[in-house]
Amino acid sequence: MSSAPEPSCCATPPAALRLRPTRRTVAAGGQEAGSAAEAGRVGGPDDGAADTLRTPSQPSRAATKRRFRINRLLGRIVPLIILVYVGYTYQLVVFRYNYGHVCKVLGRPGLSAAHLLPAHIGFLAAVRSYLRVFLAHSSTSPRRGLRGRLARLCGSSFEPHDGLRLERGQEGIRACQPDGSPLRCWRDACNGSIRGARTRHCGDCGTCRVGFDHHCAWFDNDVTAPATLRPFVHFLVLIPPLVAWAFAPLLPVAWRHARAIWRMARQDPEIASRWWDRRRSWAGGPVFRYAVGWIWAGQKASSLPYRHGTTLLDRPSPRIPFLVAFGVVFSSIAAILATSTLRQLSRGELTIDVERRKAHRRLLSSTSAAEPTDESRRRLDVLEPRVHFSVPVSLFSPGDGERSIGRGEGEDEQKREVVSIRLDEGVWRRRAGPGRGDWIENLCFFLWDDDAETSMAGQWPLSDKVHHELVRRAEAQYRQRQK
Repeated sequence: MSSAPEPSCCATPPAALRLRPTRRTVAAGGQEAGSAAEAGRVGGPDDGAADTLRTPSQPSRAATKRRFRINRLLGRIVPLIILVYVGYTYQLVVFRYNYGHVCKVLGRPGLSAAHLLPAHIGFLAAVRSYLRVFLAHSSTSPRRGLRGRLARLCGSSFEPHDGLRLERGQEGIRACQPDGSPLRCWRDACNGSIRGARTRHCGDCGTCRVGFDHHCAWFDNDVTAPATLRPFVHFLVLIPPLVAWAFAPLLPVAWRHARAIWRMARQDPEIASRWWDRRRSWAGGPVFRYAVGWIWAGQKASSLPYRHGTTLLDRPSPRIPFLVAFGVVFSSIAAILATSTLRQLSRGELTIDVERRKAHRRLLSSTSAAEPTDESRRRLDVLEPRVHFSVPVSLFSPGDGERSIGRGEGEDEQKREVVSIRLDEGVWRRRAGPGRGDWIENLCFFLWDDDAETSMAGQWPLSDKVHHELVRRAEAQYRQRQK
């Protein structure tokens, strides 16, 4: 569901927008925190493999055309495939089986209602969850036209990424670069806007998202926490039981049709002479050989005339086995994705966090055998699982935290200390570290906490325990430097 990393294609910020020099803090070991290269970190791509570096001192370049991304193509095709499959499946389950066979042939409408009522409840719930992700939109710039009206009715609203609001309102602890300057994104149309904590740039949508998880081609939209992550997980969880319930009475029919078509494929003289006996049938391997023979026989079986007293379910057809097999594959993928997603959320992680950690490990293993190049060092710095926060001194020493460091005419800023914390220390967990009940709190925050979105205000909220830990580290670092 994610795509390959791409380099930044945005112009360097103009002089008026470049970062002003800020007060650099000194780490406990006496060395300056950060580097000139790290000072330009911006949000990573949707696959989380790498961030893009840009330093304020770089010469200006013209913006280049956005590169082709496979996710954009898949985002147009996959929803259409799902729509066509749902249409054929609904026609098979509701009209051909329940109405045409159970009601008319068997004369048991009660049995049909007992099957269709739970199926429709699950189906409507799955459709609602799908549309909430597919039609999700930014609350600051909603879509227009029919899709815009549907989005306002059914779609989720992404947490607005307002860089100006972040710049004016970040009075407390805020995510920053190692030198204490704000995180900014220069990709696509972001134009140097400030990024809050856990905000990433989606290369497919061309914008930054708060709580970005990944860009999903199934929905042609971003999955972000908690705006679209909740309906995304609900959809994945609903699909396996819905498919199992809808196709349960059709499994014997599908198996009977598949076997009948296979017998016809092996016994039909035309298929034998024009396919089985030809060497070209092995051109694509055994799977290709048997699949083509089975499909050929299925087409011939569908064209056979009806015998007296037979129904649509009696005549072998490749449609029922194909729809059932596709549903099994689709629900299996959904179950695997749901399991992996819930496991990540229970640890307080998002997909991009996992992918960036894997990319960092791969790069470490590839550079351990040989002397790392400058590019390898740069990528290691970018992918390092560490986050920097700027902590106001006034939080632990009110007398020393007065506003005294000028940033420009009429502007001043609080004294701050820059501290770092590794992701494996549980910075995004609802607790400061793993413990009993930690996974429950993480899942509740992502999936059920109604106050999660309202508490973001454009940036990812920190738990009280993580907040206290950052203040403790900042105070220890500050006292150490005062000695």
